[in-house]
Amino acid sequence: MALDCPEPQVLVAFPDDDDFTWHHRILFRRLRDSQWIVLTPDEELQVEDLARHALLPLVRAGGVPAVAVGDCYMANPLIMPRFDQHHANAERLASILLPAGDGGRWPQKWGLAGA
Repeated sequence: MALDCPEPQVLVAFPDDDDFTWHHRILFRRLRDSQWIVLTPDEELQVEDLARHALLPLVRAGGVPAVAVGDCYMANPLIMPRFDQHHANAERLASILLPAGDGGRWPQKWGLAGA
């Protein structure tokens, strides 16, 4: 079952995985085109180009598409209280990966205390 959260969610195909073909991804931050910062079921933030994979979109709090039932690695709902922390880390990562002025919220100039 997909998480009951406002973030878009997809299942990403990894046909060479011996355990599960479909891996749950929570889409936290679009970088450009089909490149996103995603949260994995193991609570890792990764940059993934979703155009390079077969995808199954998920509906908020909805079931898994029939083709993936029993063959997907899903996030546990218990990770949701940590979403604020993961969002903050995704924004920090985006500020590193994106050009200045392209959506990063973090300062582009740094000052030294006492200087």
